[in-house]
Amino acid sequence: MLMLVPSYCHNPLKVSGLTLIEIMVTLALVASLGFAAMYPMQEWVNNNRIRSTADILHTGLQQAKVEAIRRSQTVVLALTDDSSFAAAGAAISTLKTANQSAGDQRVHARHWGLFTTQRVGSPADYIDAGIAIDSSAMQVTITGPKAICFNSTGRLVARTNAQIGVGDAICEATAIPAVYDIKMESFSKARNLRILVSVGGHIRMCDPNKINTLDACP
Repeated sequence: MLMLVPSYCHNPLKVSGLTLIEIMVTLALVASLGFAAMYPMQEWVNNNRIRSTADILHTGLQQAKVEAIRRSQTVVLALTDDSSFAAAGAAISTLKTANQSAGDQRVHARHWGLFTTQRVGSPADYIDAGIAIDSSAMQVTITGPKAICFNSTGRLVARTNAQIGVGDAICEATAIPAVYDIKMESFSKARNLRILVSVGGHIRMCDPNKINTLDACP
């Protein structure tokens, strides 16, 4: 038996879509998910900036130690805001280490530099330089000695400015062993890091907020 189906029940030209209310609900859900993901993303970015700064400083310290042993000569790593020494050796004598106010050991240094210390008949010499804190991580601070010296056996040593011969750099005995804290104080959930340099020259990065783990600080 033949049955007739009304044309309105099957119309191939009919287009279905979302109502205004459905669109608004969808946009609200997307916005909520975006806001929920924003803070974890910012947390990751800030912690990555801290880690990058710590890695750069750790690499610079390792290079200073290796150069001291290789050259059989004391090498100084200095934190500074002056980048001119990288382009001209004559700037070594006028190099200014990073500024620190009285009682404040935080260093807002943009650059680090490696130099041999002067010897009889041999002036201080430029070895290498790099960026300690780049423009994307300006809220990161380094707390620690502005200059650190490794002798020909890779051990930490104290040196006066007259012995070093590099600008105003001084490797103080009070900075042995050396402790560098890399922080972002403006961010409450920052995963701050620490670099320890023992008297024997062992360089280690650790997490001061962890306990009883391999990467925890002693």
